[in-house]
Amino acid sequence: MINTPSSQTACPTVAITMGDPAGIGPELCLRALADESVNAACTPVVFGDNSVLTRVAKTCALPYNVWVVPLVDWREYPAIEGPTV
Repeated sequence: MINTPSSQTACPTVAITMGDPAGIGPELCLRALADESVNAACTPVVFGDNSVLTRVAKTCALPYNVWVVPLVDWREYPAIEGPTV
């Protein structure tokens, strides 16, 4: 399931930082994103390096099917609405 801000309008948006790219933070973020109870309770938004998260997902065999906003485009996206699909 791809989480986008518009797909969960009743849930609060919760920011999660990836932490140290060389530590366990990226794996913990991916495990949180894969947890249905987390997705039912909120719309998680991870701030971190997409290439690190992609690598860790492959290494740990974790799902990583998310909406990514590149840093260069970050300021152009509305805070709540997300991109137009």
